[in-house]
Amino acid sequence: MVVVPKKSGAVRICVDLSKLNESVRREKYILPAVEQTLGMLAGAQIFSKLDANMGFWQIPLSEESAWYTTFITPFGR
Repeated sequence: MVVVPKKSGAVRICVDLSKLNESVRREKYILPAVEQTLGMLAGAQIFSKLDANMGFWQIPLSEESAWYTTFITPFGR
Protein backbone atom coordinates (compact mmCIF):
# COMPACT_ATOMS: atom_id res chain seq x y z
CA MET A 1 0.00 0.00 0.00
CA VAL A 2 1.25 3.45 -0.90
CA VAL A 3 -0.17 6.74 0.35
CA VAL A 4 0.09 9.53 -2.23
CA PRO A 5 -0.87 13.15 -1.49
CA LYS A 6 -3.10 14.83 -4.07
CA LYS A 7 -2.62 18.43 -5.22
CA SER A 8 -5.76 19.36 -3.28
CA GLY A 9 -4.17 18.13 -0.04
CA ALA A 10 -6.36 15.03 0.13
CA VAL A 11 -4.82 11.58 0.37
CA ARG A 12 -4.96 8.91 -2.31
CA ILE A 13 -4.31 5.31 -1.26
CA CYS A 14 -2.95 2.97 -3.92
CA VAL A 15 -2.95 -0.80 -3.45
CA ASP A 16 -1.42 -3.49 -5.65
CA LEU A 17 -3.97 -6.31 -5.70
CA SER A 18 -2.28 -8.34 -8.43
CA LYS A 19 -1.58 -11.30 -6.08
CA LEU A 20 -5.22 -11.35 -5.00
CA ASN A 21 -6.40 -11.13 -8.61
CA GLU A 22 -4.31 -14.21 -9.47
CA SER A 23 -6.25 -16.18 -6.85
CA VAL A 24 -9.74 -15.12 -7.91
CA ARG A 25 -11.69 -17.55 -10.08
CA ARG A 26 -13.36 -15.56 -12.82
CA GLU A 27 -16.60 -16.59 -14.45
CA LYS A 28 -16.36 -16.51 -18.22
CA TYR A 29 -19.22 -15.02 -20.20
CA ILE A 30 -18.87 -15.36 -23.94
CA LEU A 31 -20.39 -12.38 -25.73
CA PRO A 32 -22.80 -13.32 -28.50
CA ALA A 33 -22.01 -12.41 -32.08
CA VAL A 34 -23.60 -9.25 -33.48
CA GLU A 35 -25.61 -11.33 -35.95
CA GLN A 36 -27.09 -13.38 -33.11
CA THR A 37 -28.00 -10.29 -31.10
CA LEU A 38 -29.60 -8.56 -34.09
CA GLY A 39 -31.53 -11.73 -34.84
CA MET A 40 -33.06 -11.62 -31.36
CA LEU A 41 -34.32 -8.07 -32.08
CA ALA A 42 -36.21 -9.10 -35.21
CA GLY A 43 -39.84 -8.06 -34.93
CA ALA A 44 -39.27 -5.83 -31.89
CA GLN A 45 -41.28 -2.61 -31.93
CA ILE A 46 -40.31 -0.86 -28.70
CA PHE A 47 -36.76 0.06 -27.74
CA SER A 48 -35.45 1.89 -24.68
CA LYS A 49 -32.18 3.37 -23.56
CA LEU A 50 -30.98 2.81 -19.99
CA ASP A 51 -28.59 5.19 -18.30
CA ALA A 52 -26.11 2.99 -16.43
CA ASN A 53 -23.40 5.61 -16.19
CA MET A 54 -22.63 4.86 -12.53
CA GLY A 55 -24.20 1.41 -12.33
CA PHE A 56 -20.90 -0.23 -11.33
CA TRP A 57 -20.72 1.79 -8.12
CA GLN A 58 -24.29 0.85 -7.15
CA ILE A 59 -23.75 -2.92 -6.98
CA PRO A 60 -23.51 -3.94 -3.31
CA LEU A 61 -20.91 -6.51 -2.29
CA SER A 62 -21.69 -9.48 -0.11
CA GLU A 63 -20.18 -9.44 3.39
CA GLU A 64 -17.92 -12.34 2.42
CA SER A 65 -16.46 -10.59 -0.64
CA ALA A 66 -15.94 -7.33 1.27
CA TRP A 67 -12.96 -8.92 3.05
CA TYR A 68 -11.23 -9.31 -0.32
CA THR A 69 -11.96 -5.81 -1.58
CA THR A 70 -11.19 -3.60 1.43
CA PHE A 71 -8.12 -2.74 3.42
CA ILE A 72 -7.48 -1.02 6.71
CA THR A 73 -6.02 2.50 6.74
CA PRO A 74 -5.44 5.06 9.51
CA PHE A 75 -8.67 6.69 8.26
CA GLY A 76 -10.83 3.57 8.56
CA ARG A 77 -11.83 0.64 6.39
